[in-house]
Amino acid sequence: MLLSSSGRGLMMKKFAKVMALVLVLGLWAGVCFGEGRAVWLNVGSLPAEPAGVEALVRSLAEANLNMIFPQVFYHGQTIYPSRVGKQNPKFNGWDPLQVLIEAAKSHGMEVHPWLDTLYVGYKTPGPILEEHPHWAAQGVDGEKGHGPLGAERYWLTPVEMEVRSFLGALVEELATSYDIDGIHLDYIRYPEPQNGDFGYEPVAQRKFQEETGLDCLELYPEGDYEVYARWNKWRARQVTELLRQIRTKACSVDSGLLISAAVSPTGMPFKSYPGLLQPWADWASEGLVDFLVPMTYSSRLDEVRGMIRWVRSQAPQVPVYAGLQLWKLPTPDYAMLQVEAARREGASGVALFAMAYLNPALLDALSEGPFVQPTSPSLEAGEALALVGEPPFVMVPRVSAPTDKDRYVWLDGFSFITGEGPVDWPMECGLAHDGERLYVAFRLEYGPPLATVAQRDGPVFYDDAVEIFIHPQKDAGLYYHLAVNALGTRYDAHILDGPGWDGNWQAEARPLPEGWEGLVTIPFLSLGGLPDGETQWAFNVGVGRAGRFASWAPIPGIFHAPGFLGALVLE
Repeated sequence: MLLSSSGRGLMMKKFAKVMALVLVLGLWAGVCFGEGRAVWLNVGSLPAEPAGVEALVRSLAEANLNMIFPQVFYHGQTIYPSRVGKQNPKFNGWDPLQVLIEAAKSHGMEVHPWLDTLYVGYKTPGPILEEHPHWAAQGVDGEKGHGPLGAERYWLTPVEMEVRSFLGALVEELATSYDIDGIHLDYIRYPEPQNGDFGYEPVAQRKFQEETGLDCLELYPEGDYEVYARWNKWRARQVTELLRQIRTKACSVDSGLLISAAVSPTGMPFKSYPGLLQPWADWASEGLVDFLVPMTYSSRLDEVRGMIRWVRSQAPQVPVYAGLQLWKLPTPDYAMLQVEAARREGASGVALFAMAYLNPALLDALSEGPFVQPTSPSLEAGEALALVGEPPFVMVPRVSAPTDKDRYVWLDGFSFITGEGPVDWPMECGLAHDGERLYVAFRLEYGPPLATVAQRDGPVFYDDAVEIFIHPQKDAGLYYHLAVNALGTRYDAHILDGPGWDGNWQAEARPLPEGWEGLVTIPFLSLGGLPDGETQWAFNVGVGRAGRFASWAPIPGIFHAPGFLGALVLE
């Protein structure tokens, strides 16, 4: 039978609708190409008897999860009887890991033992450092613990060969003694730089000096940025070499074991910015990990999307399983929305943190929603993301007064960091300086702004806010972070010191009938620099509105990406 042109058109429209429905259902079910659905099973949530473990695994399998990351090395102790380490007394007399593996295998689930690799003590150094005190990571101040008084954390140093051997032996024992599918490494990094500059153990000082002729105690970044960057690169390499040894040990027993790491999206070092000294993009390009699990924890959906996008853009060689938070969910359906967002951003799977928050009601909601159909874990990396543009450059004119708006240079090219293209908000942002101060003027006309934070250094960026990232040396890899909301509330931080840094700068904000406007005044001396007409300053402006984020510099996913900041030169 021949159809008329109108009949063919109608049939094609119906076919397109059916295919669109199939695609949506397939994405929601997660069955198109497979999908990793993991849960971090923390020690505190592990039942104290075999029957409880079996029941827990059964409930996860019935909800169509397909991977478990059981925490097998925590606070320097194992949950299983170990020849290498010491078993947690809570589990004396039985082997919860073996019980869990047998239960998981009976339901077709994968098991990837989770190790808190270098973090071994909370409040006290713990059993490992009590026995081997020279294994402890040490701060530039000589301290071995870091964090609030009475809640300090203690770490192993990746530089000490005995530490590498111990951790390698622990992983080799797991690979030899148990039918596991992979090894999942957490805390394979240094502490957050805001909590202290770590890595100054005597063995590290000696080895660095032998290799470079430099004294690391004289390299703190108030001095030579370039030389301090060498110290960062050297420390990051120690973490990489630890990972390399762990992988070698595990795969020498079973070449099919999958190695994964829980990573911080902002953990990569960049020049003088140490991050967490966790160069996970290098690990992906060098084949040291089979998939990455970035901790994309946020109560704002576009921020989750942005962090996934950032990690996928920097590590396109490997699958990314998005780590999603289950605590303090802003809405009852937020867990399901996060899964949908991860799929939208091309994640190969998700990992839920953690079992402690995965209550029966939430598990039911997942099983009836995004996990309604069973599937197998995926090791497909997904389609590569399009490259962003080059960092922009602007020449900032000199004015005699901040009110001389006709002389300002007005920035254009703002785009959403989550990939939707140019901003669709009416907005203006202009720059000028007077030789002593930088002026950033802005006008946003998109309706009444969200403005709730009134305390200095409160989470201003959770309101509608203008955020400024700036540093006097473009190539330092460091920056100051300033933010202001429509109440005029200020937040400021240095990337190394966090919000403990308070700068001498001012911010004005005024309401508009359909938005708000303001002026930020930044004395150059408050940032430790003065204009010389040649030096490029690192610079970017970000705007947050209703949980969406736009940036002047093209950045894939996150504002805190030093290598993507634009540049300004002061006329």
